[in-house]
Amino acid sequence: MKNKHFILIMTIGILLIGLSTYKSIEVKADSGFDTSYSSGGSSSSSHSSSGFSSSSSYSSSSYWGSSNYERRDPESWEIISALIVLIVGIIIVFKKAGFKKEDFIKLKEASEKYAEEYKNAQKYAGEQRKEKQKLIEKHIKTDINVFLNDRYLDYLKVQEDWMNFNYEGLREILTDELYNQYKMQLETLKEKNQKNVMKRFKYIGSYILDIYEESERVVIIVELIVSFVDYIEQNGKVVRGKRFKKITHDYLLHFIKNTKTIDKCPNCGAKIEDNKCKYCGSIIPTANNKWLLSKKKSLKQK
Repeated sequence: MKNKHFILIMTIGILLIGLSTYKSIEVKADSGFDTSYSSGGSSSSSHSSSGFSSSSSYSSSSYWGSSNYERRDPESWEIISALIVLIVGIIIVFKKAGFKKEDFIKLKEASEKYAEEYKNAQKYAGEQRKEKQKLIEKHIKTDINVFLNDRYLDYLKVQEDWMNFNYEGLREILTDELYNQYKMQLETLKEKNQKNVMKRFKYIGSYILDIYEESERVVIIVELIVSFVDYIEQNGKVVRGKRFKKITHDYLLHFIKNTKTIDKCPNCGAKIEDNKCKYCGSIIPTANNKWLLSKKKSLKQK
């Protein structure tokens, strides 16, 4: 009997874990060393966005955005079919193990409990989505496609300034923390007499994955999918990556902006003009000004 209970518990546990978890693949990758060169790449910058396209400004799934890349969630019939196959498999296993009617009653009760929890989770997710939509309407005054296009151009500017060791350009669009990180990494490239070359960018798609307010600022998380040629050269010779091979990157980009107007630097108290402290040079995301990139992470590349 103990063996039966153990198999029952393990089976339900596997079912719950399989249906409720998702693990993203992380790789190190380009500006800020976000590219894994094992497949031949790094990052670059060119303001040509061949292949750029936009469609509706609102997606009926969990994402807000548009692209010529299909951002697809599983259909209901796919989930139901998978569950049926899984349940049939479990029943076969139970019969082989000699389970009796009372064992199946326990499984039924556990399944009903999980179904109720899943239903409540779906309801909560729907409520959360409505709240996110309100925040989008509050903080994004233009069409979502226009907003996403502007963030793509911000990304290109970061890549170009990184490639050309343009510290001032990077400082205008990055938070202090990210700017200091990039500056140290660029100094490392300089010491090695290396340059990260990036070119032939092609926009594939972008989406708003999340938006939230914290400490008088708003944070928007954008998923950006883009392909480009990316390599590091030294004295005109490629030392990492490949000169002609494109790599497709799937990024998470975090952009922030203050929701309250700030006229004094929080670091030194000096006056702020045009998003920049006149005394210490800190870049401050003041209200009604451009968004700053605070985090850039490569989820996967191919």
